[in-house]
Amino acid sequence: MPVYNDTRLLLGDYDTRAMISEGFRDAIKERHIEFDIVFGVATAGISPATTLADSLKMPLGYVRGERKDHGMGKRIEGPDPGGKRALLIEELISTGRSSAKAIAALRQAGARANHCLSIFNYDFDISQRIFEGSEPFDDDMKLEAPCSTISLVYWDTLIEAAAEMDYVSGTQIELLRKWKKSPFNE
Repeated sequence: MPVYNDTRLLLGDYDTRAMISEGFRDAIKERHIEFDIVFGVATAGISPATTLADSLKMPLGYVRGERKDHGMGKRIEGPDPGGKRALLIEELISTGRSSAKAIAALRQAGARANHCLSIFNYDFDISQRIFEGSEPFDDDMKLEAPCSTISLVYWDTLIEAAAEMDYVSGTQIELLRKWKKSPFNE
C-alpha cells in the first residue's frame, strides 16, 4: 500500500480511543444497529472492540484468524455467540478478507453477524464484493448473506484531508487517486 495507516498508534492515547468509540457509537445509533455482543478481529480489532464494549457495558469476545493449534483449539474467544446478534469491530479494511472470515466464523458458531465497523477503510471494489457475498474471501468461500461495513474514515476522505493540510502535493494526490482505481495491478 502506498499509504500505511498504523492504527495501532491510536492505542497510546486515551482521548483518541474514546473518540473512536464515540464514532462507533454514533454510527450504531444513526443506522439503528441492534446487537447483543461485540467481537473484535484479532489482533488489531480487539482494542477498539474492548473500548466500545466497555463504553456500552456489553459482553466482548474476539475472533482469531485461525483456530489455535493448542489448548481448547478455539477460534472464537469469550462468550458463546450462538443465537446472539454480534457486532464485529475491525481496525482497517483493505480487501476485507480477514473481516469476512471473522463474520463467517461467527455465523458458523450460530451468531447473526451482519455488521462490521472499522476505523479505516480503503474502500476497494474487492472488499465491497466480498462483503456483499459476490466474491470469495477464502478459496471458494463466500459470505452466504451480505454484511454491511461502516468505517469512521475512508480512503477518499483521508487523501482529501491530506491535500487540505498540504501534507501531500497535488501530483501525489493524483497518483494516490489513480492507484486506488487499480490498487493490486500497479
